[in-house]
Amino acid sequence: MEESRANILIGIIFMVIGIIVLVLGILFLTSNINFVNDSVSVKGKISGADVKFYTPEGKEVRINSGYTEFMARYTDSSEVNLVYNPEKPENAKVSSFSSLWAIPGFIIAIGLIIIFVGLYNMIRI
Repeated sequence: MEESRANILIGIIFMVIGIIVLVLGILFLTSNINFVNDSVSVKGKISGADVKFYTPEGKEVRINSGYTEFMARYTDSSEVNLVYNPEKPENAKVSSFSSLWAIPGFIIAIGLIIIFVGLYNMIRI
């Protein structure tokens, strides 16, 4: 009897943690969806560790992609697709699955796994 109570308690703890992680992943995903919906697409050029692009007004903007593995696939002057909010072009992001959707998807998947571990622990009596 004591072991089943412990399993239920552990399951509840896992489920709460999993729900928190899942909600954070969904919030991150929603943030990226809103960012993309409010953004403009533009081509940029790789320039060293930076990506350079021009706004329609002709302003040059340089961003540090922060993705060294991503950047390793390209050589200087390679073109990449970017998305940026016209009000904050310095917050542009490379428009790729890995830079926009992989991290939120991974967080959501981890949250779901933790929830299922909690459920399994609760029904394993």
